[in-house]
Amino acid sequence: MKQSKQRRLGRGGFTLIEVLASMAVLVVLILALTRMFMEAAGITRRGTTALMRNSTGETAMETLMQDAEGMVVNDRLACYVEANVSYAGPNKFGFDDVWFISTAGDQDDDLPYEYYHFYVTNAIVTNSLGAPYVRFDLMKERMIFAVADARELYALDPVDTKWWVKAKGFDAAIWDRQVLADNVVRFDIYCLGWDGR
Repeated sequence: MKQSKQRRLGRGGFTLIEVLASMAVLVVLILALTRMFMEAAGITRRGTTALMRNSTGETAMETLMQDAEGMVVNDRLACYVEANVSYAGPNKFGFDDVWFISTAGDQDDDLPYEYYHFYVTNAIVTNSLGAPYVRFDLMKERMIFAVADARELYALDPVDTKWWVKAKGFDAAIWDRQVLADNVVRFDIYCLGWDGR
């Protein structure tokens, strides 16, 4: 009877080989789950980045469209779009430069005009690894003028039909400047002229 009890107790446990085999299976399962979680985290991070980029682009376009809703263009006040001027790097890649006047009221009353300039600027920055690269930012500049302003830019004067030529020479401190979007890949504006082209 004593021997049968010992036999039963000895048979109830696991051998060393069984324990090692189960631990190996457990390690393989944990590694597989860890890899799945890392891939899921990468997919989530890429999705979040794409969502933020799309959101930034949509916000920038919405801002430009809201500012352009009050655009004033006639035979005296013009908008100006110049293609591929903002950056001339080694690959000759450029962005558009846009100038226009906007106002909330009638162009002949005393409400101030808002002069807008949208363009892309470049800066050399470093990434998280310390490698330099060129980053492009979509900029918005806004300047408020009365109909006749002390800065000698009279919006209704036929001499100032090409007002952006004079505005380019103004001090940068006059302009209210903000970054609409960073890491811009392309910025193109298409306008229909008076002649229909």
